[in-house]
Amino acid sequence: MRGYRAGEAVCVRPPGALADRLGRCVGYQDRIGFTVRRREIPCSRVTVIVALGDPVEVVQAPDGAAGGALTCFVAGVRDRMAVTGVRGTQRGVQLSLGPARAHAILGLPMHELGNTMVDLAAVLGRDGALLPERLAEAPTWRARFEILAAFLERRLADGPAPDPGVERALRWLAASGGDVRIGALADRLGWTRRHLARRFREQVGLSPKTVARVLRFERVTDLLAGGAPPTAGLAAAAGYADQAHLCREIREFARCTPGEYAASLRRTAPDLPVMSHLFNSAEGGPG
Repeated sequence: MRGYRAGEAVCVRPPGALADRLGRCVGYQDRIGFTVRRREIPCSRVTVIVALGDPVEVVQAPDGAAGGALTCFVAGVRDRMAVTGVRGTQRGVQLSLGPARAHAILGLPMHELGNTMVDLAAVLGRDGALLPERLAEAPTWRARFEILAAFLERRLADGPAPDPGVERALRWLAASGGDVRIGALADRLGWTRRHLARRFREQVGLSPKTVARVLRFERVTDLLAGGAPPTAGLAAAAGYADQAHLCREIREFARCTPGEYAASLRRTAPDLPVMSHLFNSAEGGPG
């Protein structure tokens, strides 16, 4: 019998003031009767999944390792693709954090999470172990979002303060879509390039140059998803030297041709559950 998908995926966003407190957060629920494998593209943000249903299979982690099954986990900033598989009851909360805020909440050097996917309890200890139980017991999505917001605010208050220089550098990089020379970035901060790289390693997880590459790739992803073709004009708009440079980056980050990547973005629904903003393609079938 062929696989089945029962009903439609449901994504719930925090209402009102909760949205301001939680930022990029979504609750999701779906029932998938076949294994869906997805390629996860590089990402400039830290993703936290608190799953209340079946686990996510990490077929290949960004560092190339087989990660096994994870229910609640943290995916760090990364410049490498991963492959995951989902099936069964997919239900939980997905949180997308800027790396400076993630550093304060998680309270550990971010290079330990760069290009990895790590069990939430291993990162947060008892807090990470108890959070899924508290969310599962909550009667409504709003109640879950309230619990999560209070949890994050307490972690922020108790965690290390973000480096203001790193925060400014990240804002400048994001505003330019990654189109900033790293030497110029260090000069604006009054830092050496070596000091900038060291602070990024601790509070972001990857080097400034690598983060800039990922941000450019995210920018071109948004343009392609909006229907723009992978032309020389698009390359220039996204900060690439030329069309050949754009094509090389897409092949490295997405492991497919620019045309295939653009087509996959058009096929992918914007609100797929479970780490949807990380996936550039999905393949389903009986499993």
